[in-house]
Amino acid sequence: MFDEYELVFDETEMLVGGGLLAIGFLALFIIKVWSERDSGGGPSSDEALASSDDPLPGQDPGSDPYDDPFPGVEDEPEGEPETETERLARIERELAEREAKSKAEKVSELEERAKIIHKKESETDAPDPPSPDIARLSEEKKQIEGLIKKAEARFDSGELEEKNFKMILLDYQNQIVDLDIKLRKARKGGG
Repeated sequence: MFDEYELVFDETEMLVGGGLLAIGFLALFIIKVWSERDSGGGPSSDEALASSDDPLPGQDPGSDPYDDPFPGVEDEPEGEPETETERLARIERELAEREAKSKAEKVSELEERAKIIHKKESETDAPDPPSPDIARLSEEKKQIEGLIKKAEARFDSGELEEKNFKMILLDYQNQIVDLDIKLRKARKGGG
């Protein structure tokens, strides 16, 4: 078991050592390239670029790449550089413009939604006054609720036995549930 750990340690040590060795070689290569460039042993990047016959991507053949290194990107206007205060004021203006634009878009979107909602509401007819069915069903429900209260009073006074009271109460509650269902259907216009 100890040999396994030793083996893993050796492999890890080799990986770390190999990585450090690669970094060392890379550093030596960079130092060599820079020293040759500074001592004139090899072409500088400017000379290499100037000696290249191929134009840079996005560059017209025969044009100087140093004339406009970023074509299509406008430089800041010539003159005095922008101060920190001016830069902050410009950024503040840009943010205010973006916020105003965003608010205007949100307002127009809300107005469009309101128009759509108003249109849908105007398409549907105004709710009709309660139909005679709804009034009749509501009245029946009130009568049954009154009968439940009377049954409770009779039970409390001892005129009804508990078994009979429960049966009467269950019957009235079933009738109320049926009336509620009929009321909902009548209010929705389903009949």
